[in-house]
Amino acid sequence: MLALYTKYSTLACGPVFGGHIRGLAHDLRIYSQLTEDDNALDEAIDACRQVASHLDTGSSRWQDTQDELIDCFEVRYNETGDLAFLESAIDVYWDVLEHAPADSPTWDRFAANLATVLYRHSLHTTQSDTLDEAIRLLRPVLERTPQNTSDRQLRSRNLANILFCRYARANSISDLEESLWTYEELVLNTPLDDPQRESYRQALQQYWNRYLTNPETWIAQTNDQERVGDCSYAMSYDIECESCRQTFAFDIWLLVDGMVGSTPVNRGVG
Repeated sequence: MLALYTKYSTLACGPVFGGHIRGLAHDLRIYSQLTEDDNALDEAIDACRQVASHLDTGSSRWQDTQDELIDCFEVRYNETGDLAFLESAIDVYWDVLEHAPADSPTWDRFAANLATVLYRHSLHTTQSDTLDEAIRLLRPVLERTPQNTSDRQLRSRNLANILFCRYARANSISDLEESLWTYEELVLNTPLDDPQRESYRQALQQYWNRYLTNPETWIAQTNDQERVGDCSYAMSYDIECESCRQTFAFDIWLLVDGMVGSTPVNRGVG
């Protein structure tokens, strides 16, 4: 295979042959995953690098090739757990973002994916800068992502989880609040028949539990019953059983009753 790539490397800049080599790299990556053949994945990586070197930097074909190269690095990281491969993927992501038009769909897609990879990398370190960078990338992308789309759901969930991770490390209440509001928006804008909706609602409940039991939060200090009521509505309004819905909402109040002495009010939940 590598002999074939080398023989035709001077033609790699052509749209047809460059596409064929990129396709071969894709097939080699899939083959390596099915057979655990490390050599096939090495060949795929070499093929992507060779094609990219003969393409105009920043062109759509160059971006597609870099995308395939990122996939190869992530497969190798998943197989070995070696952070060097995840860092190689991160380097390629930054290279693509440097040459992609700012605020374009391409930039947004690579930036959102890079944020996720930075988050994965942060799980293996104690440094906060990768989480900071992931959040900085993802916030504006989410703002530009249309509501009621799968991209919006995925990016909202990822941002909320990254924020929560930073909160867990530094006890940053503002991060916890932003993750909470992000998940709340996600729940309220996800159709009731969406199979992912229940997992979003469970995550929202988990984040609210953490928020309501943290004595440093604004609700704990101000006894903001209105905001707690908003939470109980967001988490319970799609429960079909009337009594179950009221019980679920009341449980939210019980979480704060002993902490701030709040008294449940009837908000007409459901």
